[in-house]
Amino acid sequence: TILCPGTHNLESHMSLCKCEQVFMPADVVVKKHGGMPAICETGCAYIMNSNLLHCGGANLPAGFGGARRRMMYVTFQTPGNTPDRSSFSMRDDLIDEFYLSDFDGGPRIPRTPDPTRKALLLAALLNNNDATFEFGQLLREQGDPGAVEWFRKAAMNNHTKSFYVLADIFKIG
Repeated sequence: TILCPGTHNLESHMSLCKCEQVFMPADVVVKKHGGMPAICETGCAYIMNSNLLHCGGANLPAGFGGARRRMMYVTFQTPGNTPDRSSFSMRDDLIDEFYLSDFDGGPRIPRTPDPTRKALLLAALLNNNDATFEFGQLLREQGDPGAVEWFRKAAMNNHTKSFYVLADIFKIG
């Protein structure tokens, strides 16, 4: 695993987007953002802000001590506050499927799956600007303060209605 210290901010993420737009080679992107290998002993774990720029590195061949790596990916968020990144499953089919209450031994919290929400979220994560705006609208209707992040994301991609909605939100407070 390669970690880029100090990159859990908007400036670094904008820089990464610019690198992707010009098809900059991955090794150059990692170097530009201060990437360094995260090496630890067997049984250790990394705990980090998932907004930190990071990527997987190559495994060593078995003859050089390499072995299969396992990963446990856990994110936490305040219920009813959907952020614009970093708290979703690595597998799209598992988004919104499991919650901490499913694993902590306590009583299960009942919930009803929302296929519209999931479809909009998946499309927004694939950079569909209209879906990003619509997902923000859905969250706003539900009183979710995370809606602002989705409107901001759409506005940064020149979605006109998003500018209007953000102005309205900031005016109202």
